[in-house]
Amino acid sequence: MSVEIVHLVDPEIVYPSDQNVGNLDFWKRMLDWSERTDLKVGHEGLRAISLLCASGPEVPGLGYPDVWTILGKFMSRVVEPRAGAKACEGHLMEIYQPTLGHDDNPKILLADLSAVGPGPTLLATDERCWTGEVDADCQSCVDMGLHKVFSSDSKEYALGVAKIKRSELELLKSLTFADIETGQRDLFPNIKFAKDAWNRIASLGSSPDSSPQAVLQRLSALNDSAVQIWSTLSTNIARQRALASLGVAASPESPNTRRNKKAITKRDFKFDSETIRCEWHVKLEPTTGRIHFEIVDGIVHVGTICDHLPV
Repeated sequence: MSVEIVHLVDPEIVYPSDQNVGNLDFWKRMLDWSERTDLKVGHEGLRAISLLCASGPEVPGLGYPDVWTILGKFMSRVVEPRAGAKACEGHLMEIYQPTLGHDDNPKILLADLSAVGPGPTLLATDERCWTGEVDADCQSCVDMGLHKVFSSDSKEYALGVAKIKRSELELLKSLTFADIETGQRDLFPNIKFAKDAWNRIASLGSSPDSSPQAVLQRLSALNDSAVQIWSTLSTNIARQRALASLGVAASPESPNTRRNKKAITKRDFKFDSETIRCEWHVKLEPTTGRIHFEIVDGIVHVGTICDHLPV
């Protein structure tokens, strides 16, 4: 399934308040976001940038050519409107407040979100602007499809895209394992799958606990949180508890399986030219349904998704 995502920049990023026109922090933030060539400004955002240009901004510590280079990058990327309805003004205005940006930015953002219409929108913004989330019980808020990303870092941005694509897949009643496998690179940017990771997917049971939706949820949790859990917690029991808090039952292999040389080597999987032993496994069901994985060099390696390996 192909999901069309609008990559929109918050006017907070491109239109400063009068007090912050010369603020180097504002321009550094803007410079960081300008490096993302997939980001675009809305038509009202572009109008705001034009007003900024007309004022001839002077930024101490930043050369005049550099200022115009940054502005030019955004002015050359304008989002095409999608047919749709007005974004939810009431709830959006309750939770959004400019920090370094202009006081008019809430109205500008509302207009740009309304112009792109319903459907997933990835908004490059500043976390300090937001005091809460849109109302999940409001249909206008839901239709807005707003997903916020607070860093221009490539990994953080890729995660934002992945979450949107996953949320769209979760709505599919006919979701298949093939859908997940086909989109694995975009859905799970922090996971590396072994060459044969999906070969035994058909061996999973037919219960809801081993469904494509269940596998999507567990892989999403591993992608989003496993590396951080491993980097901050050193014991197996602490890692198990942290994963359990995310709805993921997982554990390393038992001592008996480790002592069984024939069985333990079944946990060795090929990743390009490297072989990695994936002893840790997600338990989709108590006695069957396993996702074998290991964390190596800050990457989640998934060896196989299957019913059960020999013990």
